[in-house]
Amino acid sequence: TVMTALPSPPGRRGLRVLPAPRLYDAAHDLANRLPRQFEVVIAPLDAAEPDRVLPVWNGRPCGDRIGDNAYTADQYRFHDSFHLGYAAVLGWSPVFRSIAGLKRKDHEVVDEVEDGGRAIAIEEGLSAFLFDEAERSGWYATVRHVSGDALALCRRMTANLEVQDATDSEWEASILAGFDVWRYLAELGSGVICGDLDQRSLTARSLTEDELSTHSNAVAQWLKTNKRITQVKRRHAQK
Repeated sequence: TVMTALPSPPGRRGLRVLPAPRLYDAAHDLANRLPRQFEVVIAPLDAAEPDRVLPVWNGRPCGDRIGDNAYTADQYRFHDSFHLGYAAVLGWSPVFRSIAGLKRKDHEVVDEVEDGGRAIAIEEGLSAFLFDEAERSGWYATVRHVSGDALALCRRMTANLEVQDATDSEWEASILAGFDVWRYLAELGSGVICGDLDQRSLTARSLTEDELSTHSNAVAQWLKTNKRITQVKRRHAQK
């Protein structure tokens, strides 16, 4: 399908000036740090499952296939933009660390507390809550502020994590950036999410033909791996 008119790529419009970036993992091994710049491709799994997408980072599947998980399609499948917004603007995302293999294994306590299941559940819960909150505000397309109650909840739920020092302005910037990118992906159906921790920014653009080909190869790799896992599970179930 040829798109005759692409939606305008999101930029950092209307966001407040932020202080220097917070890099919570600066003292950890390089292999365990969030990438200071990243590009994650989000596109449908294949023609047979157009309502499910697979994130791909550095040419490899980044996490699992994602659907809306709702009775009515609402484009929640593109919500990785929220996690990547937290990563780029706040320097924090246990979810991105988990799906990208960036958990801080060089420090047992940090790995368990900051990058573990509880922190991941908190981030996923905030993302689902903010999705509902955003719908009430037109997905932040024209309303360029997040309610004080929502920001207070974000800070309350993360009060015992490293991101506890993030201000309301920083949370708001990460949320608005994530939804700017989400709206772009929801309209276009795919895209490349571009994050920069040094600039504390998140943007998106359309895929090139090469990137689409790379994504297709990653999908094939994911399908092959998961077919093998499914076969192993079936054999164990039959025993």
